[in-house]
Amino acid sequence: MNVLTKKQDNLTHQNQIVQFPKNQDFEKAIKDISLIFRKYGFSYQQTKYIVRQARQKCDLNPAYETKKTLPVLPSGEELELLLKISEKNPTHWLILKLLMVCGLRISELTNIKKKDIYLDEGKIFISTSKTGNRYVLFPKSLRVHLIREMQKTNSGTEYIFVSRLHKPFTRKGAWYFIKEYAKKANINKNLHPHIFRHWWITEMSQILSEKGLEVLSGNKDNLDRYIHLNVSKFKEVYDRRFE
Repeated sequence: MNVLTKKQDNLTHQNQIVQFPKNQDFEKAIKDISLIFRKYGFSYQQTKYIVRQARQKCDLNPAYETKKTLPVLPSGEELELLLKISEKNPTHWLILKLLMVCGLRISELTNIKKKDIYLDEGKIFISTSKTGNRYVLFPKSLRVHLIREMQKTNSGTEYIFVSRLHKPFTRKGAWYFIKEYAKKANINKNLHPHIFRHWWITEMSQILSEKGLEVLSGNKDNLDRYIHLNVSKFKEVYDRRFE
């Protein structure tokens, strides 16, 4: 099968998804459903959950599913090598370390504010529109590094990670230095900020329950209902792995 044929097949699949029967009053259906959502005041995440459950009850499945390949994760030795190379830049080292031990998305990490860090409790408050609020844990060994980073940053900013221009650290900046360190370390894998989250989830899935992993990773819709769950119940298990 040549490239042109593959493209045509993909277009055919896409057309199968977007072509709807002409005898259905979609405008009325959308209006009726919208009234229900407004009546109950559902949030985005609640609406997403309801729609998914409704599809399942109606046995509505995609016409076709795209195959997702598992990412090639870095080894423990490769992670240690990255940290070793980044030691000359304490900010880069701490960003890498937090990505590795907290399972954070890069957007979550760059938006961490000083008030979100609970040094004595070893946890960080994460607030995102994507998955709601949650806490993540960090090992005691990082406490001194977090304190030093907070003292370094300009008193005029609320964010813990800032650039040399005293602006919040960017996702692009993290992507760049991770690629550079991987190149210096001769690691021939596609390393990027999110790969460390994949690695963390893989590691923690071996020692945490499914519910514990959901709470700490923010991988489940409607996590707001878990925000008051005491994450300290996972702290002992977590510390045994990362201290």
